[in-house]
Amino acid sequence: MTPEDFKRVWELEGDRLCPVPTEELSGVVIPTSAKEFLAKAGLPEDAAPFLSFAASSRGFSSDLLRAAIDRQDVFVVGSNGSADPVAVRLDGALVYLNHDAEFAEIYINRDVNTFAVTALRMRELIAETQRLMGSDAYLDGLIPEATTQDFRSFLSSVDPLALEQGTL
Repeated sequence: MTPEDFKRVWELEGDRLCPVPTEELSGVVIPTSAKEFLAKAGLPEDAAPFLSFAASSRGFSSDLLRAAIDRQDVFVVGSNGSADPVAVRLDGALVYLNHDAEFAEIYINRDVNTFAVTALRMRELIAETQRLMGSDAYLDGLIPEATTQDFRSFLSSVDPLALEQGTL
């Protein structure tokens, strides 16, 4: 999926994306494809499960985070609901850095593009769950088995590592 396609589909119903200014990406050592995606489309202001990619979620990025965890191998793009940094690694993989485990990496997706497609599918899963089971069904864990299986099948085809235990 191109950044432009993602932007068009994600924003169709009024949801916002947060592009990363090119000056923030200058000198960052992540794949060019990730830089282009982040600059052209960005990532969702908010996405399930409890992720934020708003500029304020990157506020503890760069030098502060690198000093705190002594790492030069990630670029912070957001945070999760526990205030853990969400970052792009040098190889392009999206991870979060678990502050309760000395900033250990927890795998999310193999790259920014795969995350974008997965976020769209996750949004569909939630909408389908709410349509079938009620507005609080997703938060209550009442996801229909067929909907879960469809999502798992999709994820298995695009990023099987994301299904392994210990990933987001």
